[in-house]
Amino acid sequence: MIKIKITNKQNTSHWPALRRCFSGLIRCSEMLPEYSIQLVRGGSYDYEFFDKNCFMDRHKTLQESIDMGLEFLSKQSGDYFLFDGGDDTSLIGSYDVFKESNALGLFRPQLLSQEDYKIPFFMGMWFRTDDPRNKMSFDIPDNLWRKIKLSGYNLGHAHPNLTSHIYNTPKKDIDVVGIWQIQHKYNVDYGIENYQGYTNHRTSAIEELAKLKDKFNTVIGQYDPTTTRQLLSRAKIAVSPFGQGELCFRDFEIVQNNTLLIKPDISKVKTKPDWLTANETYIPVKLDWSDLNEKIEEILGNYNKYLYIIENAKQKMLNTYKLENVCQHWYDFFSNLNGIENE
Repeated sequence: MIKIKITNKQNTSHWPALRRCFSGLIRCSEMLPEYSIQLVRGGSYDYEFFDKNCFMDRHKTLQESIDMGLEFLSKQSGDYFLFDGGDDTSLIGSYDVFKESNALGLFRPQLLSQEDYKIPFFMGMWFRTDDPRNKMSFDIPDNLWRKIKLSGYNLGHAHPNLTSHIYNTPKKDIDVVGIWQIQHKYNVDYGIENYQGYTNHRTSAIEELAKLKDKFNTVIGQYDPTTTRQLLSRAKIAVSPFGQGELCFRDFEIVQNNTLLIKPDISKVKTKPDWLTANETYIPVKLDWSDLNEKIEEILGNYNKYLYIIENAKQKMLNTYKLENVCQHWYDFFSNLNGIENE
């Protein structure tokens, strides 16, 4: 039995505070012993998993955060791994600490390829192409890249009701909906304003969809949760933009409501479960929305042709988000851990 201690800087036993980094593991806590893994809160353990709040602080400057993280880790003994549960694929803050620490590995819910990380983007986020400032890249050597791993769970594991069932939605009398939070409140990460790109991306999608209102039954804007659920259940197509990360809760809600999901192409994002496959479980469009309305018109002109994508998405979501898959992911990881530790 491999014993894992999960540590949060504020309160080790406060599970809700650990959702972002450890949602999948915590939800699997009762099943993990069947896979020779046990989460412990005290006593002896084999490996310690550090929540990102232990070694990252986005309220500080980047260098201050790195210094804080390295100071914290310098006082740790035993074998440990770092977990960055951020919504996006950027490695800002976490890789800077990882490469200078004694951590055995760094885990994230989603990653880019080693080559994609070499391309400079705003704060290392490939989808924030609208902001030329503060571009960052990560030239990661092979020996460290082999130690950067997927956690085996992502945003879909944060709330069990998102991936556990499909709603009964017999009535589809709305052609397309674009309903989401449009404006992001003022936000600063590492001293860098990090909210305008969110707003710009979502606003431009609304502007494009507004051009369809004279041609199709189109609903756009922001609504309360109950109304949002009702509108999604009535829609044939729903658009889901990126947020502070590429995966969004709305992706799952759309599929739950038997609605065709359209979102910017997410193919370069590596995650597990990897349930979003272009033209199999969702319809991809360009990041700048330049082909959005063309795709919508094409789909509504022959809607039945695309029903298989809705069915594929539902089945893949339900099957891949089973907790047994998370347990197996971690069983496989520990079964092959010796090679990583010996590098």
